[in-house]
Amino acid sequence: MLSNPQPKELTLLLDPAPGRWVEEALGSRFAHVEALVPSGYEAYARLLHPATTQEDRPVRWSTVAEWSGKAYHNLMSFEGISVPKPGYGSGDQPWAYEPVEDMIEPEDIVELSRFLSDYTGTPDEYYFAVWDGYGSFSAGSSAIMTTSGGIPLLPPVDVDRAKRIKGVGRKYLLYSGPPSFDDFFDFPGLDGPNIWWPADRSWCVSTDIDLDSTYIGASEDCIERLLRHPSLEVLRTTSDAPVYMAADTINL
Repeated sequence: MLSNPQPKELTLLLDPAPGRWVEEALGSRFAHVEALVPSGYEAYARLLHPATTQEDRPVRWSTVAEWSGKAYHNLMSFEGISVPKPGYGSGDQPWAYEPVEDMIEPEDIVELSRFLSDYTGTPDEYYFAVWDGYGSFSAGSSAIMTTSGGIPLLPPVDVDRAKRIKGVGRKYLLYSGPPSFDDFFDFPGLDGPNIWWPADRSWCVSTDIDLDSTYIGASEDCIERLLRHPSLEVLRTTSDAPVYMAADTINL
């Protein structure tokens, strides 16, 4: 039996000192960008997780808003834009599945990391904060998980010993290592990192377990260029912007 599996390229830090700055820089307002991404960055962005078709093709929120006649704006909710206005929504809706909460699609997180690597002096040294509520970190849940070979898994013994980073309403384990996201996608029970940044803190990315968008803090130049990324759907936001569905007062 594997009693101590770990994402192979990453190191679980028993002392998460490199992540204490996140605790100190997060704001106190739950369900706002400031509670997800540390303060102090020049600019902030919202990466929209795509809806998908039956064939698993991505569908942009802009496509959904065009079909429904709803307003496309930086506080919109998918719930708000997916219900058509009178006179709109003729024909089949362009998506089958709503955007995924809790994680960025694997190809998108790899593309985002590749893009952001141009804006850090430490492109091979990252930190990954992972919510400690995932089943892989619970003995009762992960004991019934198995590897692809049918071998039962248990959580790493160091998980209980490791100190946590405290977020707003969340606690996180901290890993360090290169930007190898396959480690997360191949490890049972993990959907990906929730907060991640390079060692020089030049930017920070946050994907909350309950949200269908990812938030990024970085330099103005980085965010301005990210807004024009050809394969990622990104909108500008601010640190004090709300992230809850009811904030879409235009469409709801």
